[in-house]
Amino acid sequence: MEFSRLAKSSLYQAYTVWLFTRSDIKTIIAPSTFFAAVCSLSDSGFHKDGAAPTMLVLKRLPATTFWVWMNLLPFAIENQRQSRSIMEDAHNKPWRPLPSNRLTKNQAMVLMILFYLLAIGSSHFVGGLTQCLALIVLGYWYNDLGGADRSCVIRNLINGFGYICFTSGALEVLTDRSIIAMELGICCWIVIVGLVISTTVQAQDMPDQLGDNLRGRWTVPLVIGDRAARYTIAVAVAAWSYICPKYWNIDSHGCTATFTLGVVVSVRYLFTRTMEADRITFRVYNMWIVSLYLLPLMRPHGGVSH
Repeated sequence: MEFSRLAKSSLYQAYTVWLFTRSDIKTIIAPSTFFAAVCSLSDSGFHKDGAAPTMLVLKRLPATTFWVWMNLLPFAIENQRQSRSIMEDAHNKPWRPLPSNRLTKNQAMVLMILFYLLAIGSSHFVGGLTQCLALIVLGYWYNDLGGADRSCVIRNLINGFGYICFTSGALEVLTDRSIIAMELGICCWIVIVGLVISTTVQAQDMPDQLGDNLRGRWTVPLVIGDRAARYTIAVAVAAWSYICPKYWNIDSHGCTATFTLGVVVSVRYLFTRTMEADRITFRVYNMWIVSLYLLPLMRPHGGVSH
């Protein structure tokens, strides 16, 4: 009986921890790991020795996924333990640990500190330590200094820098090679991805306007209006759907998925404007992001265009 209670308690706590990052699997964890895997497997001038062996990539994939999750988790806890975040999540995501009363704010703070220490320690051994430390700074800026609330521009830029850290850190872990030792092609591509996120990440704010308004957060749709925000997304997605394939010298046949998904995202944001429709469109938006990550595999022989 004692063992059964201990097992149930352990499963309960493990599930609670997982809930902190549940909504980030499709936006951070899976895409960052996928980005690193595609870059490692493609012969795109990323490494002097060419593409990494498939078995090596598969062998290091679990460690890469773990690194992304471990560095995301304390940031998510810090973000969700804020009083205004709890109020927002009570409307937008009531299943999260704090609004559902699975944890207290003090317990969440202890978990946050513990997992920040574990993130630093694990990054020291598997790689991505610089990105780990940068994410801590970005997390403090985003959550404690009001970077997510006081300016929609700063909010988007922090998100863009965060993606740069997650994707480059995941690539370091997967290839067991420092980012500074990689070719210019990968550095440029990571920066482009960061710019894509910075100019389109307001897509995630479209279905959350009610909670964000209650919290007093200055997101793009609440600052410039719902209609104008939808045009910023549609125009940026259309532009990047052209620019990113062009960077890789990919013709129209090679970027069909990117172009098609980009059109769907743009059209849906302009013409379907309910909260539920925006949630569905955001899923398509994440599929579009993944299609961009696939582009290095689609490029013709001859490298990137500079």
